[in-house]
Amino acid sequence: MTTLKISSIPGEYYYGDLPGTLQYRKDPALLKTLDVPFVPGEQDSGYVNVQDQRVAQVLPVSSTAGKPFDWEQIMVMQKIDGDRVWLKAALKNKKSGLIALLTSCNSEKGMTDHGHRAIKAWDDGWFVGHYRMAAPLTFWAALKATL
Repeated sequence: MTTLKISSIPGEYYYGDLPGTLQYRKDPALLKTLDVPFVPGEQDSGYVNVQDQRVAQVLPVSSTAGKPFDWEQIMVMQKIDGDRVWLKAALKNKKSGLIALLTSCNSEKGMTDHGHRAIKAWDDGWFVGHYRMAAPLTFWAALKATL
């Protein structure tokens, strides 16, 4: 079993990697072994699954990430907080089969207010956090079930 760790963001957990690193190369076989704990009160995070394609909103413009057509959307969850829309995403690289885990927001200030560097996403007005992705337990449970 692979263990999630408690994030500094209340109600969120992360999987591996050092702080400040984007996650583009996660093995789906390991993600399937995630031990997603039940924590009373943390099942209603405000995030809901969205079905429409959001790859351009969650993928940063960078040579490492590639282009939106290089990725397949596996899962995206969304939370609306006032005028800010937050996305937590899992994308699959079409060539390598590895998974990217990313957080984005429709506000650059949304990222920088939390002390994170914001990277422009392919979709105008969207920014990806330059940090390891943390997400609520509902995200991790849904991802595990989807893979």
